[in-house]
Amino acid sequence: MQGRSLAQRPWLDDHRVQGAAVLPGAAYVEMALSAAAASWPDGPWEVRGAVFSEALAFVGQAEVPIQVVSTDDGAGQVRFQIASRGLDAERPTWRVHAHGALRHAE
Repeated sequence: MQGRSLAQRPWLDDHRVQGAAVLPGAAYVEMALSAAAASWPDGPWEVRGAVFSEALAFVGQAEVPIQVVSTDDGAGQVRFQIASRGLDAERPTWRVHAHGALRHAE
């Protein structure tokens, strides 16, 4: 997702939970589908077993690094994980926000 701050994506400010701007669930799905299509273009794909484990909140105007990892599991599915890196300069850690699998749509 290009533009990972409220300043770059003002529509994120419209999606709030308990006062914090958070990434909508549909955005995680779109990132997973885009990653699969880029690596394995013989889609279409369907999402299987998506888990949204932690909301990705945007604080202030800071840019949040986001990582999408997709791997072929060898059994006809592509597993995905979407994480963000904390802004703590001393100990930045990756936090997983969503994961699941994609497979070819029938």
